[in-house]
Amino acid sequence: MDIPRPDQRVRRRRKSLLVIGIVAIVVIGVSAGLRGIRPAEPTLELEGLWTGKVQRGPFVRDLRAPGTLEPVRLWWIATEVEGRVREAPLRPGAPVEPDTVLVVLENPRLEREALDAELELATLQAELDLLSVQLANRKLDLESGVASARAKLREEELRGEVNTELNETGLVPEIELRVSKVKLEELGKLLAIEELRLASCDGSAAAELAAKRARIDQARALTALKHDEVGALAVRAGIAGVLETLSVEVGQRVTAGASLARVSDPTELKAVLRVPQSLAPEVVIGQQVDVDTRNGVVSGTVARISPAVDGGTVEVDVTLAELPRGARPRLSVDGTVLLERVDDTLFLPRPAAVESGAQVGLFKLVDARSAAVRTQVQLGRLSVNNVEVLGGLAEGDEIVLGDMQTWNERPRLRLR
Repeated sequence: MDIPRPDQRVRRRRKSLLVIGIVAIVVIGVSAGLRGIRPAEPTLELEGLWTGKVQRGPFVRDLRAPGTLEPVRLWWIATEVEGRVREAPLRPGAPVEPDTVLVVLENPRLEREALDAELELATLQAELDLLSVQLANRKLDLESGVASARAKLREEELRGEVNTELNETGLVPEIELRVSKVKLEELGKLLAIEELRLASCDGSAAAELAAKRARIDQARALTALKHDEVGALAVRAGIAGVLETLSVEVGQRVTAGASLARVSDPTELKAVLRVPQSLAPEVVIGQQVDVDTRNGVVSGTVARISPAVDGGTVEVDVTLAELPRGARPRLSVDGTVLLERVDDTLFLPRPAAVESGAQVGLFKLVDARSAAVRTQVQLGRLSVNNVEVLGGLAEGDEIVLGDMQTWNERPRLRLR
């Protein structure tokens, strides 16, 4: 039969606890040892890194913006009359003078109205000539009437004088003398009336001629207007320059006021920069600008700032001191606007992907350029190529400027 042995159970339990304790101690020791092991420092090639040194001195703050060269004088050519395009002899790019014909229109109605206006003017002119002759004849008739009345009056005066003498001798009765006096009075009144009619003749004639001439002037103005409309069928450039666009084709019908072409003066150009809206408040009129046309750099001055934002940018007009070589409208350029100049401060070449006033971690070269240590740097104002350093670095420190996001978690890098 089996005999119970309680001491054996106690020994096995103690042995199990001992093994568990030893395993726990080993696990804890291994974990502690692993935590104490530092990962190996990554090794980078120094020649493949973009670096720059912290400098002290004058710091020029500027911004760069793309843009194009645009004409200062731009002339939109619109038609004054409607018609159908008969000719379009020039193509965009052709040089033009003020009298150069760009488009020839045709409109038979305008030509017919111009001819009718000419005929009406000729008719009125003929009526004026006829009226002048009639008024001259009428004046002659009135002068003749005055002369006849004056002759009759004189004849009656002579007869009265004779009758008076004969009456004194008793040869002519008193009644005849009285009749002679009455006739004399009537003839005097008739002469006065005829003289008044002759005196008013010139005034009435002048009024009739003025009315007729007014109608002629009106007809002449209408004729000139119709001729101008016919002349407007030949659309001209208006200024000397280059034909930029021509928006019609032969056979196309256009309405009055429609824009047909655009002419610019290539000798007067300005740079139109598109500045990001976040930087636009720092641009003011009068600031200096360097404009790079890929064929050279020319200086200019900010002349106008658009009050509106278009597509996230603000248009800035720059007046150029001189035209660059090869300049032409719509040429792409880059403009660098000088915002301010600081006489003495710390700055370094602008690292990749940094913002103004940010605190960033940059790798500083140490140990004779054999290692790079991550350093917190306080940045200040930005320019196109440099950035101001407010803290974390000293003059002469060399910094890795390229994109180091891959090593953001590493405090130290080994260089070779």
